[in-house]
Amino acid sequence: MKYSLVNYRKFIYVLLTIVGIAVIGLLFYLSPELVKKQVNLNHDFTNLELNSIQPMGNGVYTIEDGKLMNYSSGSSSKVIEGDHPKLLAEKLQLDHENVLKNLKSKLFSNKSVQINFEPEAIIKLKDYYLIKANHLLVLDEKLNTKYVQEFKHGISGVFNNQSNTMDGVITLGQDEFINSAVSIYNSKREEVFKLTFKDEIILGADFIDNEDLLICTTEYLYRFKNGMLDDKNPMENTKGFDFSKPYIVRTTDRSLRIQNTDMEILLDTKVEEDIKGVFAKEGKVIVYGELLFHVYDGTEFKTYRPDGSIKGFKKDGNRYYIITDKSVLEV
Repeated sequence: MKYSLVNYRKFIYVLLTIVGIAVIGLLFYLSPELVKKQVNLNHDFTNLELNSIQPMGNGVYTIEDGKLMNYSSGSSSKVIEGDHPKLLAEKLQLDHENVLKNLKSKLFSNKSVQINFEPEAIIKLKDYYLIKANHLLVLDEKLNTKYVQEFKHGISGVFNNQSNTMDGVITLGQDEFINSAVSIYNSKREEVFKLTFKDEIILGADFIDNEDLLICTTEYLYRFKNGMLDDKNPMENTKGFDFSKPYIVRTTDRSLRIQNTDMEILLDTKVEEDIKGVFAKEGKVIVYGELLFHVYDGTEFKTYRPDGSIKGFKKDGNRYYIITDKSVLEV
């Protein structure tokens, strides 16, 4: 009887251990906070422009010698037959005939669309924003046209709110003076807000939520609540801006300021080389120069030196990547 009881206890112990391991494994599989697929790919990208490189899934697409290539972590390169794009954007490719199609068609549909202009920028928000000078074409994720809009001045930025019920367009032009403006439109394409600056250039803007608005210029950060100016925070010679809750970030040549949406300063520091770009994602701020990038996670400000010179950053959904001339690193 005693022998059987010992064996029974051992059996229960082994069973609980197996169940515990399985539960832990399941949690790691399901929780993005516990585990995250990483793309850390080494390759010679020296002769490629940034718009010829696009991370996607667990690999990287490139345009090399007119051919579409795919590189995956831990496997050899592969030529994607039949595709000869000239530009890669988030989940899209544009060919030499200005035909736009999914970079990986099974994600959405096999549909392609012919456009009648060559976009200077393709920006993925909730929809795709295709921009050339003062011309804006907006497509949904299935590449159906949502609307076309012309502006008096050139478009320098677009953004939208969390529910995609309002979007904003930043324009920059010159008449008798530099004319920098931000316009907000509702879902009916009615202009519900417009602000024009004559002595400051708008670097960026974003919604704090569905209505409250941030506008960053070369001199100030403005916060609007219910369409009214709520706060105005100075920072001379601002050159970079981004926002993702909880962080508002601005940069000058070699300095960085991070604030929360109450305008409280969380970090105000300098870096050792000129800042090329900055982007914020939920819980992190990434600032990069020619050789270094820096990550702020709410508690620490860390500096990294990747292999090669930094070309810039790219995104794929909610995944962000530093692109160098020798590697692609997910951050």
